[in-house]
Amino acid sequence: MKLKKLANQPSLTYTSTREYSKPPKTFNPNLQCLGAPHIDSFNFMLEDGLKLAIEDLQPLDFETPTGDRVKLVIEEAGFFKPSVPTDTVGVKTTNIYPTECRQRGSTYKGEFVVKLCFTLNGKTTTFNRSLGLLPIMVKSKMCNLAEMTPEQLIKHNEHPDEWGGYFIVKGHERLARMLLVTRRNYPVAIKRSSWKMRGNLFSDYGVLVRCVKPDQTSTINVLHFIQNGTCKIMFSHRKVMYYAPLVLILKCLVDWPDHYIYRFFLHGKKDDLYYVNCIQNMLRELHDEGLHTSEQCRVYLGRMFRSRLYELPPTATDAEVANFLLSRCLLIHLTDGVDKFHTLVFMTQKLFDMVQNKCKVEGSDAVMVQELLLGGHLYLQVLKDRLQSLMTVVRFQVNKMAQNSNKLNISAHDINNIMRSFGGLEQKMETFLSTGNAPSTNVTLPQHKGLTIMVENISRMRYMSHFKSIHRGSFFMEMRTTEGRQLLPDAWGFVCPVHTPDGAPCGLLNHLTMTAQVTQVPDPKQLAAIPQALEKCGMETMKTISQTPLPQDAYTYPVLIDGRVVGHLSPSLATRAVALLRTMKVRGELPITTEIVLVPKIELCSQYAGLFLFTTEARMMRPVINLSCNQLELIGTMEQLYLDIAVSQSEVIKGKTTHLELSKSAFMSNLAQLVPMPDCNQSPR
Repeated sequence: MKLKKLANQPSLTYTSTREYSKPPKTFNPNLQCLGAPHIDSFNFMLEDGLKLAIEDLQPLDFETPTGDRVKLVIEEAGFFKPSVPTDTVGVKTTNIYPTECRQRGSTYKGEFVVKLCFTLNGKTTTFNRSLGLLPIMVKSKMCNLAEMTPEQLIKHNEHPDEWGGYFIVKGHERLARMLLVTRRNYPVAIKRSSWKMRGNLFSDYGVLVRCVKPDQTSTINVLHFIQNGTCKIMFSHRKVMYYAPLVLILKCLVDWPDHYIYRFFLHGKKDDLYYVNCIQNMLRELHDEGLHTSEQCRVYLGRMFRSRLYELPPTATDAEVANFLLSRCLLIHLTDGVDKFHTLVFMTQKLFDMVQNKCKVEGSDAVMVQELLLGGHLYLQVLKDRLQSLMTVVRFQVNKMAQNSNKLNISAHDINNIMRSFGGLEQKMETFLSTGNAPSTNVTLPQHKGLTIMVENISRMRYMSHFKSIHRGSFFMEMRTTEGRQLLPDAWGFVCPVHTPDGAPCGLLNHLTMTAQVTQVPDPKQLAAIPQALEKCGMETMKTISQTPLPQDAYTYPVLIDGRVVGHLSPSLATRAVALLRTMKVRGELPITTEIVLVPKIELCSQYAGLFLFTTEARMMRPVINLSCNQLELIGTMEQLYLDIAVSQSEVIKGKTTHLELSKSAFMSNLAQLVPMPDCNQSPR
């Protein structure tokens, strides 16, 4: 049957081929920066992080009921790229790509292999063991898309502007959302009413420090002020909190006489009679308990905690138990006992100034004392905890086998079978990413639920905003107070004031601004140049001060680099030192992500004075124009408070303004900057 052509209708002509635009040769940098923080953190985990975590694992070293000596150490660990099993028949290509996993509803994962060293009664056996296929982040170094061009991505059915940064678990895209946590290795002055419930005479004043090791293992220490004028330090082991007198811990760390310790406490505080009396009482109390020397204090501390530390062999002495406790639970970001001593002295001085209203309470809700917990760092924490749990399972099973036989006759093959019964790590890591629930055994996190989300691809703008989102934590969702939801002035330029959802997560789920960046691990060579530059500016190092003490009446700024007290600087030299450091930073002689914060000493009650330098990863920074050098400079959240930054050229005051904003809209997120196109924003805001 022929269809008649309708009157007055033009004839339609179809072409057999359709022209598409050619794929770009390079990626869009504005889109690639969305996944950059997530990918960089996962790449750190794959290389340096995993190596550091393996070195930090507590090796198994125990004696069985039959008297056999068993030792198990994980020497190495590594990932392989996602690929099909080697014995698969009829495979054209061995690589597995994310699109295939999305279509099959499977997990994009690669094999995780560890090298084990097993010793039984002095006889050592080394063997490799696969612990399963663990999820791999898309576009990370272990992903098959890592080095591909946009044209190659299209050939593998991927998006030409794929920026990665997420996991594919059972066909779904899961993202470990960035969490706001307390800034690492910085003692924060906090007033918290719940601290009064921690014990008799406890007050609501304390100095909290979140200590983080290079392998991202974290713990929290709090120096509490007791109402009788003394201090107690809080540390935790296996989720149990313990409190110890400050001077007891100090004497365990260093073998110095009392007058030497007293001199460090009194530096710059000689006129504060209340503080002087409290320090004298704390030193006196320890002698009343019969503890006079450093050795006596370490033996006492070890004896108190021996029953709690089952990781150590029974042959360990009380002093070794104390050393384990001090290195694993107290200021773990520092390795030297002297450095820990100086940091505790600094925390004590800050605490007493806060109690006497000589310095302001900082609080944990201000953006200046916050940083981010990234997906790769979180993944490493969970993986390390699972490996330590695996060692514990091996110990339990070996002891069980020893009880059932008169003589333990165990081989590497038996250890392999024990680890196979553990079930590997595959299911556990998949469950963690698919549910967002982390193990709550040894991992110190602000929350243990809701750590991952499904990336919603309702619209491209919605999809993009997930990668810039920063969350305060599910704990604050249940709180009736609005302190955690407030947008404080120090968030300018880092947290978008517009882009936040309505309802329960309002103010808790925020988004980074367009230009905000997340720092990565700095170059160690450039890092080593910072103390040398400070010494040239006239800083007195702690080694010099310990030999020739500074005058007690003259005030000097304490200098801290990543939570370690490195020296003291005269106020007259501080401004010049900061200017020199900033110039070196802009030139690239120091890490460009160095945050230089000089808190001046003023008559009014303000933030505790000192020179603080931060170089660690996971901090928020943003670019501005340094007017003295006329070059771009990255500044941090705390650093910004003590700079004079003009929004436009017309606001620049000669001799006062130090920096200039890149644009007037730099304080908004990439979605909020599209206000002329409100249809792109799903939120009523």
